[in-house]
Amino acid sequence: MAGVGAALALLWLDVARAVEGLADLAWLALASLAGWVLADLVSGVVHWWADRIASERFPLLGSTFVRPFREHHEDPLGICRSDWVGTNGNTCIVVLPFVLLACFWQPWPAGGAGGLFASAAFVSLASWSVATNQIHKWAHAPRVPGPVRGLQRAGIFLSPGHHARHHTPPYARRYCITAGRFDALLDAIGLFPALEGLLGCPQPGPLARRRRSAS
Repeated sequence: MAGVGAALALLWLDVARAVEGLADLAWLALASLAGWVLADLVSGVVHWWADRIASERFPLLGSTFVRPFREHHEDPLGICRSDWVGTNGNTCIVVLPFVLLACFWQPWPAGGAGGLFASAAFVSLASWSVATNQIHKWAHAPRVPGPVRGLQRAGIFLSPGHHARHHTPPYARRYCITAGRFDALLDAIGLFPALEGLLGCPQPGPLARRRRSAS
């Protein structure tokens, strides 16, 4: 985890060195926003995949990532009993290869507004992705630091009220767990039910069957 944090800090420093004026600063701000939005979308897709599609018997990922998502629905407050490593370790493991790749090789053009935007958007996406499960934990915690509560109320962090709707029947909506900003759109267009239909996922989905068998 410390290594991921250090690598992200170095990447942000590299991005900051490329800023040479107000125009670059504007591109940096826009790219940072894009990374936050994309991280929220990615968190929703991954959460849906773990809840409804993936198998707990999937090699490595099943026990490490899928099972915790399923168990979280049976014990939503269990995440609050996890320590810092337990909460954020798995996320760091997933993000680490991409961060290392960016440290040694960047596929986007070096320099210019396009290169700055691509670099900053990627680093922002990686940073928010690393923080996602901690933000998710704060949405369940009965007490959080004042600044965190302020960010929740501002809609920058996932709020408890917004996320509570995911933990109510039919447990098949409001999947995004970084900020929840994409949820209204995804639920309105029915993206995940449509994907489940295309993939031939039976109804109820794997999560619902697990809840029913446990009752």
